[in-house]
Amino acid sequence: METLLLVAGDKVMTVLVVIVAIVIIVVFFVFMTFIKTWIKAFFSGAHVSFLDLIGMFLRGVPRETIVRARIAAVQAGITDLDTSQLESVWLVGKGRFSRKDRPDRDREVQPRERWQEERAEQERRFWVQYQGDVMTCVNALIIACKAGLPITFAQLQAHHFAGGYIIDVVQAMIAAQRAEIPLTFDVTRAIDLAGRDILRAVETTVTPKIIDCPMDSSKMLDAVAKDGIRLLVRARVTVRANIKQLVRGATDETIIARVGQGIISAIGSSDTYKGVLENPDRISKKVLESGLDA
Repeated sequence: METLLLVAGDKVMTVLVVIVAIVIIVVFFVFMTFIKTWIKAFFSGAHVSFLDLIGMFLRGVPRETIVRARIAAVQAGITDLDTSQLESVWLVGKGRFSRKDRPDRDREVQPRERWQEERAEQERRFWVQYQGDVMTCVNALIIACKAGLPITFAQLQAHHFAGGYIIDVVQAMIAAQRAEIPLTFDVTRAIDLAGRDILRAVETTVTPKIIDCPMDSSKMLDAVAKDGIRLLVRARVTVRANIKQLVRGATDETIIARVGQGIISAIGSSDTYKGVLENPDRISKKVLESGLDA
């Protein structure tokens, strides 16, 4: 009886030793897998726990990209940006890789090997894009914080995934701030999503832009006065952007068209060509009446 108890005790000890050895091996491999990333974050002042790193691994999030972005933020003085916010950027970007973006698997059109190669290449491109999403948002936040702009990471993330250019938006707000032009993030975001170049608009607000009409220097506007004399005209227009009316305002092409229309109308309504030459301000008044608000 004692012999049986000893044998059973030995088996239990053997099982326990095997379990402990397996646990130690697993812990060792986990430690070796994440230690490099953890050390990099620790000595950079952007502490990331092992549990966070393991969670990223289980969720399929590239931990190197997240840690690199957090290090950049911390070194720029942004300490309240945690890994969960950075992960959300990557996961939202990954969600854009929908079924319609993937190569269709059609065995009659292409062989299986070719389809797999195309899919792997496309997924690689999207993988690079996901990482770019994270760093783009972080870099924009760093620039905004350095300039003292009241912009949150969530606002930048939302604008980025709405199709906006957040770096241009931030740089435009910085330029407006230095020029003492009142410009909020909501207005800037709306202008950017409307397809207008907000950075260029702010620059034009500070420094007026000169537009040639016609744009091609080798061409002239052709108009005929009432006395039948034909006049060839070129004009240069100085415009300043109006931020408040930028979304529904005129583009360069619209301004050129309105100026040309005003010049031709002014010359055509003149009794003689001499009246146009003697009073060129008629053309200016006619053009301004057509409205050039940009």
